[in-house]
Amino acid sequence: MMRCKVALFILPHSSFIIGMLDIGTLALRILAVLGGVLVGGLGTGWLVKVLAKTVAFKNLPTPLLRASRILGGLLVGLIVAAWVFNLGGTGGIGGSGGGWWPFGQSGGSGTSDARSEGGASTPSQPKPEPSSKALRIHMLGGQDAEKDQRFYQIEGDQPRTWTELEKILAERKKNDPSLIIEIVIAKGSVDEQSEAVQQLKNWAKKNSVAVK
Repeated sequence: MMRCKVALFILPHSSFIIGMLDIGTLALRILAVLGGVLVGGLGTGWLVKVLAKTVAFKNLPTPLLRASRILGGLLVGLIVAAWVFNLGGTGGIGGSGGGWWPFGQSGGSGTSDARSEGGASTPSQPKPEPSSKALRIHMLGGQDAEKDQRFYQIEGDQPRTWTELEKILAERKKNDPSLIIEIVIAKGSVDEQSEAVQQLKNWAKKNSVAVK
């Protein structure tokens, strides 16, 4: 069983849509790498040929030209791969923070999520103590959960929709200001990036509820 931080919103077939978007992003990254290899190989071959004629005043041997193209293509391909697959930690296709357009998010300073739409600061989310007891919320999945949008189940309780769960959480937060929640994702649940999980995460952050 895998535990994650928080839970989120609910749209029919959201997991399928997210999966298709992930496949499209992966395909775009692979095409970018292949393009980098092609451009690097052709560009390196052209540059080496020009340098050879300029310095040695003769044509470059075919084996050496071919080797330079291969090395140049591999080098540029590796650089593009490190860029678009976000190996440096920021930028890249789907990366967070800055990065180079079009593969990174532009205009971000890393602090935009600290403010609400109206420009006011949002409440900070407290960190739970390791030994503290949390309200465990199991994330559900499958056709039954999607049919009734019941993705949430408090341990020992019946499956709930987000509207039902939100009311329960608000009441518990009112009675226990130090409320802590723990989101549990198991095999067959919606994944951590699903909208149902994000809805729960956003609620916890907005209401200053710690999440294990």
